[in-house]
Amino acid sequence: MSITYSININWKIVVGVVAGIFVISMFSSSSGQPRSDDVPVSVDWKETNFLEQDLPSNLNELMKGVEISQGEAIFYGQSIFFQSGNIPGGVERSGRTVLLLHGAAFSSQTWIDRVPTLRTLAALGHGVIAVDLPGFGKSRQASVPDKGEFLARLIRSLSGKQPVVVSPSMSGSFIIPMLAKPENRNLISGWVPVAPVGTSQVATFGKDLKTPTLIVYGERDTGLGTQSTKDLSILPNATLPQVLPGAGHPAYLDQPERWHKLLHNFINKVNMANFPQFMEA
Repeated sequence: MSITYSININWKIVVGVVAGIFVISMFSSSSGQPRSDDVPVSVDWKETNFLEQDLPSNLNELMKGVEISQGEAIFYGQSIFFQSGNIPGGVERSGRTVLLLHGAAFSSQTWIDRVPTLRTLAALGHGVIAVDLPGFGKSRQASVPDKGEFLARLIRSLSGKQPVVVSPSMSGSFIIPMLAKPENRNLISGWVPVAPVGTSQVATFGKDLKTPTLIVYGERDTGLGTQSTKDLSILPNATLPQVLPGAGHPAYLDQPERWHKLLHNFINKVNMANFPQFMEA
């Protein structure tokens, strides 16, 4: 697959050298391999308190060191726009990347301007990429024949890394068809659905989906939020619903600090669990 970043160059070179988040060295503290002190632990996803660990007190200062890069990936012969953030100097790399999808009224820019999730996660030591899905944002001219296969191809392009995927609302129409296929389920290490569409389909495969899943929705989202939560509750490694108080459908906009705290704790637990099928080589 080719990539465009001002000039035509290889995808892995762009994201490794320019965006700086997909090369192997990005996903560990130093050598590109899991650290020797990483000891797998058992995580009870339904009993864990995902607000237990506070965000670092110097997070805002660290976020100032995150620079945003932009690029275009070529899928199905069409350009797909993405944005990424570098991990600031002096911040330990977590060994994990996060893929940010978006809802129908939003784009990758939402995670920068409307809620600073991209900068927050990069400042916490994670590789981060936010993509404009086909038909939206700066990828609005693109269309793909199979949304699930498109997302699977995108994830496979991330230097073999299994990301944690955040999928609000409309983006459920991409990730749920992807996860419906057994061969795609080991592509990701964690899933954060925020009131996604299409969850009725989960009934056909959910009990076989072992991916750790942080269920999030807004307290005022009594339609899609509550229905999707009910549908996703069958997942064996789903958390208890994490309800953002007073929040609407795009719940992360109304409760950004709580949202980021949930992500911080969940990603740390995913790394601690260190599921063998999700180990990053």
